[in-house]
Amino acid sequence: MRCRLRGVVGYTFPELERYFKDITAKSMILILENFPFPQKIREMRKQKFTFFLIKRNPRLSWKRAEEIYELAQDSVGIVGEEDIVSLEIKLLLREFKSINENRAWINSKVGAIVGDREDYQLLLSIPGIGSITAASVITEIGDISNFSSGRQIIKLAGLDL
Repeated sequence: MRCRLRGVVGYTFPELERYFKDITAKSMILILENFPFPQKIREMRKQKFTFFLIKRNPRLSWKRAEEIYELAQDSVGIVGEEDIVSLEIKLLLREFKSINENRAWINSKVGAIVGDREDYQLLLSIPGIGSITAASVITEIGDISNFSSGRQIIKLAGLDL
């Protein structure tokens, strides 16, 4: 999904693509929803555009919002077929939001099922391990107290040659 969004932004507003490291950043999504093309930004006054962004994302600095406005003024993004590209952007954003909603729902269900387990909490304390991975490990190995050593878990995983 990120690659598809990045691809659309790459030909509609390429300067913006390089300005945000994360294509799914809140400000980026706001811009794609409301101003998917630089010419839409150019039609606004700078103050109105920056106020719009900051009002909806208070963590965005005024300076950064103004820089985005300036990027739109000199953008080399492809012009034409705005209707179909707008539809593509809307569909991608709808799919992205759906994925995020599903992920949040799954995380809440996983938390309800295994959230009170001590082994689950221990797994979550490992950097890089999230709720889905921790629940998957528990699903695969079952009760960790059934193993007397880490070597047994390694064998179960098929990593012991």
